[in-house]
Amino acid sequence: MIKRIFRLFNSKESLKIIKSSSLIALIISIIICPFWYQVFAFKDLQVEVSLQAPNSEYIKVYWNNPQAYPNAYKKILVNPVKSKSWDISIEPLAKKNPLSAGYEIQITDINTPQTKVDWNQVFTNVKGTEWQLVNFQWSSQKKSLLWNNSQNPASPLDIQLEGGDLTLSFQRSPRSGMLKIKANNKSEIVDLFSHRFLKSESITFPANALGNEEIKSYKFTIPYDSWQKIQFISDDNQPLFIKQIKVNNQNISDLNSDIIVLPFFSIQFWNSLVYTIISSLISFIWMTLLFISIINIWQGRKNQKLGLISYIILVSIAVSGFWLLVVYPAVMTPDTLSQWQQALRNKYEVWHPPILAILMHLTQYFVKTPSLLILLQGSIFWGAIIYLIYQVTNNSKTFLIGSSFIILLFPLWLYSGTIVSNTWMTAFALLSAAFLIRAKYKQRKISFILSIIFLSVAVMFRREVALLFIILIFMYFFIYWRQQKLYQRIIICCLIPILILLPARILLYLPNINAQRDFPFGQLLLHQYVGTIINSEDKISSSQISSEKQEIDKRFGDGTFQRFIDHYICYSENYIRIYQPQESPLLGNRLNDEDQTFILNKYTKSLSNYPLGFLKHKMCNFAYVLQVPNLGYEGWTLLENWPAMEAQLNQLGIQSNSRFPSIMEWYKKTLINSFDHPILSLLFRHYIFLIITLLITIISLIYKKEKLSITGSFALVYALAHLIADSYGHWRYLLLSYIFCWITIIATIDILTSPKVQDSVLFDSKEE
Repeated sequence: MIKRIFRLFNSKESLKIIKSSSLIALIISIIICPFWYQVFAFKDLQVEVSLQAPNSEYIKVYWNNPQAYPNAYKKILVNPVKSKSWDISIEPLAKKNPLSAGYEIQITDINTPQTKVDWNQVFTNVKGTEWQLVNFQWSSQKKSLLWNNSQNPASPLDIQLEGGDLTLSFQRSPRSGMLKIKANNKSEIVDLFSHRFLKSESITFPANALGNEEIKSYKFTIPYDSWQKIQFISDDNQPLFIKQIKVNNQNISDLNSDIIVLPFFSIQFWNSLVYTIISSLISFIWMTLLFISIINIWQGRKNQKLGLISYIILVSIAVSGFWLLVVYPAVMTPDTLSQWQQALRNKYEVWHPPILAILMHLTQYFVKTPSLLILLQGSIFWGAIIYLIYQVTNNSKTFLIGSSFIILLFPLWLYSGTIVSNTWMTAFALLSAAFLIRAKYKQRKISFILSIIFLSVAVMFRREVALLFIILIFMYFFIYWRQQKLYQRIIICCLIPILILLPARILLYLPNINAQRDFPFGQLLLHQYVGTIINSEDKISSSQISSEKQEIDKRFGDGTFQRFIDHYICYSENYIRIYQPQESPLLGNRLNDEDQTFILNKYTKSLSNYPLGFLKHKMCNFAYVLQVPNLGYEGWTLLENWPAMEAQLNQLGIQSNSRFPSIMEWYKKTLINSFDHPILSLLFRHYIFLIITLLITIISLIYKKEKLSITGSFALVYALAHLIADSYGHWRYLLLSYIFCWITIIATIDILTSPKVQDSVLFDSKEE
């Protein structure tokens, strides 16, 4: 490999570049050796211990310093609690968090290690009160109990249960209120408000442990950490006695305290060391090639064999691989977890476009975790960003600095390590824009064709990106209007949206795809109808409201209209799908053609009669998408505890096993702290960057700066798609616009700092 590098250069300057690049790469490779050792160090310790802890129910076994890492422990049950009676009372309170939009209390589970409540039986006892039994897919029983009646006095929910530690699980949401829990002689007041939907909250009331003087043996596995010790801590610091302990089949002789110093594991050490040396050598070669590529680009020799292409490949794979190791094997969303299960069965639904699940199925032939898919996703994602930055910059230094800045933009890091269709869609839309710019400046039809193809692939992942075909049609007229006759341009402009939309439609007819359960567009229209009615209350008479109520209840069941009114939130139609009483049809999942037609008629009628109410609903919804009122940045299982989902991931063998746990913890803290920071939180506000981009785009159109016009238009038109259709207030929905906004800003800086030259791209004819 080194000889090949030398053959690429024959001048003294080139040799100097190689030597300096190699020296820097060598120093960095030595510095990062400990990180590689951490990646390949054996992770698990097989522990066998004989101990006595008569006054404790549990023993916590710490594999890292408890003061610095209070959660780095495994809980071992040493004295199981005999069954005891729990008298439980749950009372919704007539007060709430000032930020909450309601008083809802949603209970998903109440259990002990031995027993759990049966919601059907509980609902029988409270039927006729304000409590409702609703379907809820993330509960272990697929049901939950819901209370939402701030007008009437609260009806306490009384339950009796047998068993050990009592755990109550709730769902927090923007509409959640407060409640008082009594468990025997213990009580607690809980505020369930959360800015996010589907956020779990669990409260545990411990039972008393029974004394046991026996010495018992326990076997368990814990992670191996650099602390090189194990510490045993009992409940309430009760005394314990360790008689014997084995770690990886090696006896530990020093048992004078509850802190055990681990021995030297020679075989595991040498294996880890060999892998570390090999990885460091690969890193050295990788960074040498990267630094040579950077120097060549910096000095304007972008057409060298180690230049632009090598830079994009090396950087994108390195950044993707790094975040893969941090979140290994992947961060998954509820939707992608469902798609992973579809991929395992090789049976697909079209609630979400099935292309991502099909890609999952292909990678499952090689690995049993999503790690390979994450590596591919991140590499394409970062590569597309860097390539588009290259296309919009004239100055090579601006390109290198701009691409480095984007890589360090921490709101984007999560989307490199999370399997989510928005990342794939964004990557291919970026490539579409890059080749559209290339088509404009190189006048090559193949580039325009590639732009259409990449946008078509983006539509396969997310439907809303299809609106960007408007930009391609406009640019086609702009680029080729002198080269073709009018009728030819009209025909091709008609073909462009067909070519973009058709592949996504054809995909639905592939084998093993169930096209029956499509996305609930009727549900979206129903949400807009409800929003229009609520925001037009001053324009609608009581008789009209009564008429609307009768028609909705006749179609979907008594009380449906009032439930929609009570649970309405402008930025999420999710309540229509979640809060469905047991006896009512599940709207969103089982809307037949007549229901769809009925909803469409109600929607169009309300829109024509109350346009101002419709506009108020839209502005409220779009404000949340733009992150104006509050941040809706999801962390899924990375930032939040999600026991039900984590249990399903564990069953599939997808346990979180970060190779850089310290970096992962730092990243979590950085994200969480930045949400409330007065300055850093501005980095998440979509509306700020869209306003800046709108101004830049208007100016660029006036001064005919086409590259700025294209990237700005991609950001603005895609945001417009979310104004047309209701969206959740999730940050990722404008991920594409966010990246295009930053690239537009980088391109603007490039124009302002570069000499006044003809607006062009850095490519020349040799790179075609």
